[in-house]
Amino acid sequence: MLAGMNIIKRPNHRAKTRSSKQPLGLLPKAGLAVAAVALGAVVLEGGARLLERNNIPAAYVGSPYYSATFEKEMRAAPGGWHTPVSSTLVVPNTYHGRWFNTQYGQRITFGQPNGAPHTVWLLGGSAVYNGEVPDAFTMASQLQNLVNQNEATKGQWKVENLGARGVHSAQELERLKMVPLKQGDIVVFYDGAADALHGVFYNNATPAPAAFSWRSHLALARLLPAPSAAPAPAHLADAKQMTAILDRTISTYGTNLDYAASFARKHDARFVQVLQPMLFSQPTLSDAEKALAANTALVPPGTEEALRAAYAQFKVALPSLAAMNGWEYADFSPILNGTDEYYLNATDTTERASALVAGYLYKILFRQPGA
Repeated sequence: MLAGMNIIKRPNHRAKTRSSKQPLGLLPKAGLAVAAVALGAVVLEGGARLLERNNIPAAYVGSPYYSATFEKEMRAAPGGWHTPVSSTLVVPNTYHGRWFNTQYGQRITFGQPNGAPHTVWLLGGSAVYNGEVPDAFTMASQLQNLVNQNEATKGQWKVENLGARGVHSAQELERLKMVPLKQGDIVVFYDGAADALHGVFYNNATPAPAAFSWRSHLALARLLPAPSAAPAPAHLADAKQMTAILDRTISTYGTNLDYAASFARKHDARFVQVLQPMLFSQPTLSDAEKALAANTALVPPGTEEALRAAYAQFKVALPSLAAMNGWEYADFSPILNGTDEYYLNATDTTERASALVAGYLYKILFRQPGA
């Protein structure tokens, strides 16, 4: 017997203690019900994944890494997101896996040279973080690969991936102020979609973290429409309200970009803002993209209207603001138009899109002929 413990022996009167009038069986039954629901959810998701392996998302067709083990790690990485104290930033936790690795609050970039004197700082949302592809296939890694292949840039530049899911230009600006920016560096804000969603779709309300990203990591969400999707925000149908919302959104976005450009100039660094492509910046959608757009688990009602309305304003206002305030601007919104399938939701893409974007970025950053 353990010292200090009073052991009370219970009488062996089972017939009396388990009377039918006593609700002792309720807790075990409730536990079994919860377990059954959980097991059912696991079975449904597992069945959806099995079905999806035979009918994978169109954007992943031909992707050499795509597999059940990749899917599992993609859902697990980066092991959570956090917001530092006294900050609005969203940064990934440290995570080390086969395909996904994050440390020091950012996604790793493949092929960074040791001792490179200059840095390309890529800032943006999920399209920069590239949470749907392995480390080697992110936009940052593919840009680094191009840098390494060209004798004019090899060994001179490293590319840093400071993307994070759902962040908009104000958060990018906050992150920029924390980096060791040096003379001759290049800062790239690759964005647009998050500012459109935050400013227009949410009407400046704060959405749940990664609200437009987590669903793409569930096979059930990709295969089935949401059973009870929330309706599109009412303000999207109010022309007068939308005019005010769009004016405020472009004003806020432009101000953040101007502050970022000024910050870069103070450090003798170059600032380039790129308007990112998104599903609805294409003139027409393929059949697979139409099915994707109709899947309200991946593209909530009102997303198309908000993005199209915001981008129509961005494409007019941003070139003028850039010229007036002295920063470089590039419109990448049409570069994914074509016959290939790139999108997993309204903004996130696979490695083929990242390769195209990296190629265009290399041309404008390092001034190749025809850029």
